[in-house]
Amino acid sequence: MSTKQETSGFLLNLPLRYWQGFQDALSRAGNASIYLINAEGVPFSRLSQKIEPCTQVNQGETICNEKCLEFYSRVSASLKSYQEVTCPFGVKAYAFPLFSSSQKIGTLFVAPLSSEILQNKEQKATFLAKAKNFHQVTSEVIRAVIEKNLLGSQNLVLNSIYEISRLLTSVTALDKIFELIINSLIIIFNPELVFLGLSERDTIKLVQAKGEGADQLKNKVLSVNDPLIRKISSQTEAVDLSVEELKSLLSLKNFHLNPESRVRVYPLWGFLGMVGILGIALPPEESKNGTAKTMSIYANFVATALTNASLIRELELKSETDPLTGLYSKDAILGVLDREVERAKRTGTPLSVIMMDLDNFKNYNDNFGHLAGDVVLKKTGEAIRNCIRKTDFAGRFGGDEFVVILPATEGKNAAQVVERIRKSLATLPFPHRRVSSSFGVASLKNTDTAQTLLARADEALYEAKKQGKGLICPE
Repeated sequence: MSTKQETSGFLLNLPLRYWQGFQDALSRAGNASIYLINAEGVPFSRLSQKIEPCTQVNQGETICNEKCLEFYSRVSASLKSYQEVTCPFGVKAYAFPLFSSSQKIGTLFVAPLSSEILQNKEQKATFLAKAKNFHQVTSEVIRAVIEKNLLGSQNLVLNSIYEISRLLTSVTALDKIFELIINSLIIIFNPELVFLGLSERDTIKLVQAKGEGADQLKNKVLSVNDPLIRKISSQTEAVDLSVEELKSLLSLKNFHLNPESRVRVYPLWGFLGMVGILGIALPPEESKNGTAKTMSIYANFVATALTNASLIRELELKSETDPLTGLYSKDAILGVLDREVERAKRTGTPLSVIMMDLDNFKNYNDNFGHLAGDVVLKKTGEAIRNCIRKTDFAGRFGGDEFVVILPATEGKNAAQVVERIRKSLATLPFPHRRVSSSFGVASLKNTDTAQTLLARADEALYEAKKQGKGLICPE
């Protein structure tokens, strides 16, 4: 078979769902839209993330518009090195040729989710660096898969692992890391099953899985006291499990894997301890061809990436949380309000905001001390949390002021939430004496920004206090 036939055959024979999953994970990790055109100029994969007007013109994520097809075919045919291109509908992207040995096998397109990014010099330079990184990762993965599938060799697999691992350590969002870890293993090793568990106190929660029976694994919680988990956590290298042992560990009866397959479970050790486990089930022929060494290297990179991301997330949560009440901090709740106002305007759904404070709280602090005052604030936070939905948001705005954000809620329904909070506070056993609260409510208007919406809720609160305190004042 000629090189050209082989490389064309790769794109034709590679299961598209495997490639699409990897491409989508890569795209989400970098907040960009990625798509691949084959050597003949025909779209091989769909857009990884929606970008306008592409999605509208093509009526979805699959490129099918005649002008688009002609454009991508022309660019792919003439492209020698990377360049910035603009499609007939004004979408800008970076195009990169993809090679296997000296044979061109396709073109990678990387587009920002917002065209404004390429209009700013610094943002454009940052995005180009990111796009080049994507190109490097994609090139190494494709070359490794071609060599492995067509020649049965794993010489280039290690290169692809290094490139993916380099990208992993630059991503800080845990959910994006989970997705990239799993889809990278799927595209490179083509396992029957792969799963990832994250340590949470005395348990390990399976946060991602893909392959045979993956739906049965997701969100399963394993005890660290399980004998097999103890066995895994006592090692620094992978532990081999039989399919029956895996079924026992997961408490699954109707779980179908090749009984001759071996499941390798890697304990993921970081400087914080064991941060999780990574499991991969390979058919017998795959488990004998040198996969173990590259998997062990990859597991070490995964452990480092998860440790870093977990630390960053912990710091983010601390900065987002008011330490006394456990509600959002002021900066965090303002960030939530910005996001929810934008979402409500985009979807055309209502949004209401409650601003409240405790009546005569300064006097309470002066008479009974700040420790008693802290108890009041903490219990107030608990009462608010117990009176709102999981989809609502509450934050301590400062001192004895609190903000509650109610997505998909009109003013009359927001008043009902206020009444629940007011009644709850009225019955709480605060130290020394009861404490009443005043409330202001405002609902989103078309002309509102987050700042003007909050200001109207604050004005309504001021009016409630002026009228006698312990009252609810709608805007």
